[in-house]
Amino acid sequence: MKRGLVLAFTAVLVAFFYVPFGNAADGRIVLLVPEEARTQFLREMRGHLASLEEILSAIAEEDFKGAAEVAENHLKFGPSIWAEMASHGMTPGNIAKMRKQYRGMSSVERQKLNSKMGVEGRANLPASFENSVQLFYSATGNFAEVAKTVGDPPTPEDYESVILALKEITSICRRCHDDYQLK
Repeated sequence: MKRGLVLAFTAVLVAFFYVPFGNAADGRIVLLVPEEARTQFLREMRGHLASLEEILSAIAEEDFKGAAEVAENHLKFGPSIWAEMASHGMTPGNIAKMRKQYRGMSSVERQKLNSKMGVEGRANLPASFENSVQLFYSATGNFAEVAKTVGDPPTPEDYESVILALKEITSICRRCHDDYQLK
């Protein structure tokens, strides 16, 4: 039964994320992003969706540690950004230094660091969007921590906690898709 509920939730989640963006006339804030950055942005969003599917599969298999690992390694800030930096010749030490600097910065500070990293001009995103992004990363960290605490065997309360933490992530995703349109 638990597996059926998780699979049903997966189907709803997949259907939601595969709904295409609407028109600018729909009231959402248009994010003007250069083509190269837009391609990377969409790749990142599709990667998030794939990661959410992996998390749901792990939950269905009662692999909560695996679900936490997916959240930490694929949903928290930066996997594709850090990989891109490495592909441009940055050393692992320099990347680690940048990661440390990036945590906890305001959107203005992050824009300055983006400029230092050579990614300026890719997009001029509003602070409200940047805040949504930070909420997403915070929620993924929260989910990972909750999933790590699940007992063996998991209790109904464990499932409830994990699903509520996952709902926090998907609610942020939904709000962002409701509020913004990529152009």
